[in-house]
Amino acid sequence: MALQFDELETIEHTTLKPLSLAVAVENDTRQIRGVAVARMSAKGKSTKLFRKKYGARVGRAPC
Repeated sequence: MALQFDELETIEHTTLKPLSLAVAVENDTRQIRGVAVARMSAKGKSTKLFRKKYGARVGRAPC
């Protein structure tokens, strides 16, 4: 059994709350074998606004 892994970046409610989504998919059957979501801090120019509105953001998001 061979697996492929892919990761994408999306948002939770607002662009100030980015998420990272990792997925493991079986090659032959294309069945999803695993999913993980991680919270990330805002990047770039929005960092100051993010910290002012929401404070520090760490940890995993609920799946």
